[in-house]
Amino acid sequence: MRLINAETLKLINFHTPNLPRYAILSHTWGSSEITFRELRNLKMSLKTARIKTKAKAGYYKITKCCEQARLDGLEYVWVDTCCIDKSSSAELSEAINSMYRWYKNAAVCYVYLDDIDLFDPIRASDIGFARGDPEKFWTKCIDLISEKDLGKARWFTRGWTLQELIAPQNVVFYIKGWNYVGNKVSMREKLARITSIDEATLMTRNLEAVSVARRMAWAANRVTTRVEDLAYCLLGIFDVNMPLLYGEGENAFVRLQEEIMKDSEDQSLFAWRPADASEVYNLDLLLPMKPEEGRGVFARHPSEFVVSSAVRPTSSRGEPYTLTNKGVKMEIPILPLERGIFLIILECNYDGDLSHRLGIAVQKLPGGSTSQFIRHDMVGLIKVSQAMAQRADIGTVYLCKKVPNTQDYSSVFKIFRADSHMGYGEIEEASIVSKYSLGDEA
Repeated sequence: MRLINAETLKLINFHTPNLPRYAILSHTWGSSEITFRELRNLKMSLKTARIKTKAKAGYYKITKCCEQARLDGLEYVWVDTCCIDKSSSAELSEAINSMYRWYKNAAVCYVYLDDIDLFDPIRASDIGFARGDPEKFWTKCIDLISEKDLGKARWFTRGWTLQELIAPQNVVFYIKGWNYVGNKVSMREKLARITSIDEATLMTRNLEAVSVARRMAWAANRVTTRVEDLAYCLLGIFDVNMPLLYGEGENAFVRLQEEIMKDSEDQSLFAWRPADASEVYNLDLLLPMKPEEGRGVFARHPSEFVVSSAVRPTSSRGEPYTLTNKGVKMEIPILPLERGIFLIILECNYDGDLSHRLGIAVQKLPGGSTSQFIRHDMVGLIKVSQAMAQRADIGTVYLCKKVPNTQDYSSVFKIFRADSHMGYGEIEEASIVSKYSLGDEA
C-alpha cells in the first residue's frame, strides 16, 4: 500500500503487517486530479510544471486532507487519484480488490463534497465545542447542513463511494472550502434516508446480516464512468475477489454474481426484476414469450434490484446450487402453470411477510434438455402463498446463465449477373436456404 507523508507529500510504500495509522480521502473525481506520476515527480519538476500542478483542484484536496490528518495526529494519508500507479494493470487490480479493506482499516475517512457550498457560520461554534472532547466529536449531533442540501451531493450517486461510506468506522464530512458539517454518527439518520442503508448497518458495518438483494439495491441508482466498475465497486460489499477485465462490459456484473454464488446460499441473489417487467396478478393469464426474449438467471445491472431492498432469505436456505455448462443447477420447488410456463419458488420472502415466499416465472429452453429453463422477461417477482409453495415438487433444474440462440435462420441470396440479353445489373433470383440450429453439424 502506497501512502502520502502528510508533512512532505512524499509517496512511501508499506507492506500490510507494518502499515502505520492513516487517514483516507473519499471524494468524486473531477477533470483536474493529481496523478501518481505528477505527485511523485512534483519536487523534481520544473517550476512552471509545479505551479501548474499546484493550481489543480486535485492538489487542493490532497493538501487539505494532509493538513487535517496532521491536526488529527496522523502522519500518513491515502488518496485514490495519486496513490495508485494506474499504468500498471497488476497494481490497479490489487488496489481495487483491496479497496474495501483499506477504507475499513483507516483511522478516519474524510469525505469531501466539493459541489456543496452551503454553510452556516453561526452554528460553526459547535465544531470547536466538539473538538475539545474527542468522544463528543464523534457522537455529538452536530447539524450544520440540512438533509435536503446534503442529499444534492454528487457523492451519493457514485458507485465507488458506497463502500467508502460503509467500510470506515470514523467518517467525517466536509463541504466546499473544507468546511466541517458532521460525521457518520451524528448524521446517521440523514445518511440512512439518503442512501437507503439502515442505521444499524452504517454503525456496525456488519454486511453478513444483510441479504444479497438488499446490498444490490443500495447500488441500484448509482453510476460509474466505466460499465465494468458497476461490478468492481461492489467487490468489497460482497467480500469477493475477481480479476479485472476492462472491455468486458455488462459481463463483469454477471461474473460478480457468479463469485457471490460460490460463497453464499442466499437465493435473494436471483430475486431481481427485469427492467421491462410488469405486475401479474393472475398467473393463469401469463403468456409464453419468444425464446430469444427470455433472460438468463443473472441480472444485467444493479438497477434490476431496485425493488428488492426488502427481500431477505428464509431460515431454510434449501439445497446447494452450482454453476455448470448447462446453467445454474438447483434442487428447488417448481410448479407448472398454464401454457408451458413454470414457477420456481425461491427460499426468500419480503421482510416481515412470513405468509408468502417469492417466485420467478420460467419456461423451458427450446432445443435444450427437459430441465433447462430461461427466465420470463415480462414478469418480476411473484408472491407465492405458503399453501401454494407446499404443492410444488422439488425438481432438478438448470437456469441458463444466458439465453442461447436456438432460432433457425434462413437467408435468401440474390445472385447478380450480367447477361448479353439483359441490361447490366439486372437480377436473377435464386433461393439458397441454409439452416443452422443448435446441435446441427456444420
